[in-house]
Amino acid sequence: MIKPRLLLVDDEPGLLMSNGLALQHRLSGYDIVMALGPGRALSEIRRDPHGWAGIVTDFLMPYMHGADLLAASVIYSYGEHHYGNLFRLLVSSSREHRLPRNQGSIDLERVAEEMGVPFMLRPSGPLEFAAAVKDRLHRHQEHRGYELVDGHLVPKDVSYLERLN
Repeated sequence: MIKPRLLLVDDEPGLLMSNGLALQHRLSGYDIVMALGPGRALSEIRRDPHGWAGIVTDFLMPYMHGADLLAASVIYSYGEHHYGNLFRLLVSSSREHRLPRNQGSIDLERVAEEMGVPFMLRPSGPLEFAAAVKDRLHRHQEHRGYELVDGHLVPKDVSYLERLN
């Protein structure tokens, strides 16, 4: 049985591994795929553009930030800016990013809001991270009218017999 896949992206190997393992434990109904950086993430998405239930990405990464990664993933998957039922989450250790040479700062939460993407401050540890992602994922599914049944995302209004087929 194929599980829905969740792509976890971070440029810090230690955070990626610890958070990924915690997600695998907390979200046993999902296949958690870990990508070290946006380049690796885009390679995974290109390999199977429609095979993702969601993407959880660090916001601040070298070469491409998480918001651009999400936008690029949609273009690969759908050819336009349409997210469908794709769960998306931008994660950062802070709400603000200071620009170099006293050029001010960027409010990361506001950027995410303007994109229509949920934003989450990174919790202190991997178990808290996994619990927060699981909570947000379940709220997303409920909002979209889906639930996880035997490792598959199915519409809530589908009858039990239809689910068996």
